[in-house]
Amino acid sequence: MLASLVALSLLAVAPPTLGAPDEPDPLAALDWPAGPSLPAIRDALASDARHTPWWFWGWGATFMTAGSVQLTLSVTGDERALRMPATVGTISAFLGVLGLAIGELPPTVELLDIPGIADDPLQLREASRVQARRQRAAQGWLPHVLAVSVALAGGLYLWLGEDDPLMGGINFAISLAAGEAQIWTVPNASSELWGDDL
Repeated sequence: MLASLVALSLLAVAPPTLGAPDEPDPLAALDWPAGPSLPAIRDALASDARHTPWWFWGWGATFMTAGSVQLTLSVTGDERALRMPATVGTISAFLGVLGLAIGELPPTVELLDIPGIADDPLQLREASRVQARRQRAAQGWLPHVLAVSVALAGGLYLWLGEDDPLMGGINFAISLAAGEAQIWTVPNASSELWGDDL
């Protein structure tokens, strides 16, 4: 009994440390501003780095394939009623490719290629903010206006210029659906992480 009391009193005075001591927090010495944590930033950038190339090249291939098929139809079609909708579709599809090429979101998260960025928490934080701004711009009002404008121009041309309201409506619906789908599927892990803090 006495031995148990002595053992308990020794444990209370000097509790044992199991394993290695806690590692110092790398952000403790930094003036880390309010906002997402460093692990959350790393996870969001890693997600963007995985998904952005698939989004970019996937939509690029979709638009190029659609444009190539419609270009073939517009060149080889016998009737004007087939050639003109195919021509308008070709133009719309290639405008989609052009939009990707000059858009706000490059095919890779090249900010992660900056030497030493992975070891610099503040630089990594700023890279995350830049990526979030790009994603917001890629889903902002301008891409929506451009998608509606391209769809509307093609649909109105077929309806009024070619006197074919049915094909004009079909072209408008397909073009608008493709443009909006491309906008709404933008990878946005960084943008969602930052929320209104940008």
